[in-house]
Amino acid sequence: MDLTEVTYITEDKFNILRSGKLEKNDLIMSLRGSVGKLAVFDTKDKHKTGFINAQLAILRLKGNLENNLILYFLWYMNSSIFETQLKSVISGSAQPQLSATSLKKLFIPIPPDSEKKGIIKIISEITEKMNAKEKITEIILMDLKTLKQSILSKAFKGELGTNDPSEENAIELLKEVLETK
Repeated sequence: MDLTEVTYITEDKFNILRSGKLEKNDLIMSLRGSVGKLAVFDTKDKHKTGFINAQLAILRLKGNLENNLILYFLWYMNSSIFETQLKSVISGSAQPQLSATSLKKLFIPIPPDSEKKGIIKIISEITEKMNAKEKITEIILMDLKTLKQSILSKAFKGELGTNDPSEENAIELLKEVLETK
């Protein structure tokens, strides 16, 4: 959850809004518009809190639960299995919405602890690998962009040729390459 553009309220209004108060590790789900979008309220500062509006629902896990269990629920609720359930209880087509009552009817399987830990471990490993590959891809794309700019710069300065009069002009070659893309 990105908290960079949040609106702050004064402390006197704090008690009035108690029903929508967020706590660390709450799952927040959108009930209107982009129904089913999820976020975890994971503030590092225990003194900072937040409040939701009527378009959101707080999904709070009971008991003293570890962070990984929150991730299990987040991953499950982003799965196609849960999405199918969600679509069956969404109403409206132009402005889709989900009632809190319908949300309570959705099924979330809770496997035994040993299985849950295995699921969390596998998904964590896959997520780490995906993040690493995403970073590598971003670096490669930046390098390609820099290389393209460098080649274009040299081409327009006439610095790409081999100075062999029998070879085709570098600018003409570059034009051909750019036209094929």
